[in-house]
Amino acid sequence: EVTDVSGRGVGMDVVRSTVEDLDGEVEIESEPGDGTTIRLVLPVSVAIDDVLFVECGDEEFGVPTKVVRDIGSAAAVEQRDDHEVVRTDDGDETPLVRLGDVLGSPGSARADGGCMLLHVRGDVRDVALHCDRVQGQQEVVVKPYDDVLGGIPGLSGATVLGEGEVVNILDVKTL
Repeated sequence: EVTDVSGRGVGMDVVRSTVEDLDGEVEIESEPGDGTTIRLVLPVSVAIDDVLFVECGDEEFGVPTKVVRDIGSAAAVEQRDDHEVVRTDDGDETPLVRLGDVLGSPGSARADGGCMLLHVRGDVRDVALHCDRVQGQQEVVVKPYDDVLGGIPGLSGATVLGEGEVVNILDVKTL
C-alpha cells in the first residue's frame, strides 16, 4: 500500500540508528536491475543471547537463560539463622538472593504471594534468585558494559526492547 512515507527510507532509518547505537555500520549497495545488498556490520562486543525477563518492584531485568536451572514458586523459602534459604527436592538448602533488595529496585514486592524463584545452575553459582514475576523469554542483542559501568557487580550489560526500554542484564556470579 502506498502511503506518505512509502519509499522514503523510514524503516532503514530506524535500522541505521539502532545499528549505530551499537557502534556498528549499515552498508547498502544497489545495482539497477541486479538488486540491493544490505550489510550490517556489528562489533564483536555485541552478542545475541537468550534472556529471561524478570520483574522486581517497578523494574525489569534480564537473566541469561543459560544460567537458569529451573523456575519455581517462592513458597519453599525458609529462614535459617540470619539468612534465607530454599529447600530443594533432595533436601539440600540453597541460599536465597532477593533481587529487589540486592539491586535496590524501587516499588514494593507483590502482595499476593505469587513471587517466583530462579534456581541458578550449580556450576555457575549455588543460589536461588527471588523476583516478583517472570515476564518471558526472548533472544535479544546484548551490549556488554565496559569502562565505568563494567565494574558494577551484578550487571553484565543491557538490551533495548522494541519499545525503546533499556533493560539491564544481570551477572549472577557477581550479585
